[in-house]
Amino acid sequence: MLLNIFLKSIMQDVLEGYHTSISIGGRPLSNLRFKDDIDLLAGIEPELQGLTNRLAECASQYRMEISTENLQILVNSNTESNTNITVGNEKLKEVTTFKYLGLTLSKDGTGTIEIRKRIAMATSVINQLTKIWKSSMSLNVKIKLYKSLVLSTLLY
Repeated sequence: MLLNIFLKSIMQDVLEGYHTSISIGGRPLSNLRFKDDIDLLAGIEPELQGLTNRLAECASQYRMEISTENLQILVNSNTESNTNITVGNEKLKEVTTFKYLGLTLSKDGTGTIEIRKRIAMATSVINQLTKIWKSSMSLNVKIKLYKSLVLSTLLY
């Protein structure tokens, strides 16, 4: 709980007077936060470097350090990119995919990886229920099982 309060205070300081180039439905969007995870969003590389610098400066004012060990850059593009975002003197690693809250995000912005994963998981559930599908159980019950076990896995 205390860490979340610190992160909220830090992010309020970071974003004070900050204007982002990204918006969804007309609302500016510069970061995603969940517990101790912060994802910074920017439309262009200098904007992201500036936001990263602001975060590092504000964190140091709270006597906190940013560990670069798990920091990654995901550029949403269909072309090759070579970003040069740094924290201190360390260049951050650019990746083509990463997981956020259990969802695989990809460089190309499509959900192909996640869709394939979901289909494979739902297929596995279907296969595990083979005895039920072949049983004399009523069709009504089989449909309820399909909706609750297979569809929920596919659409989660």
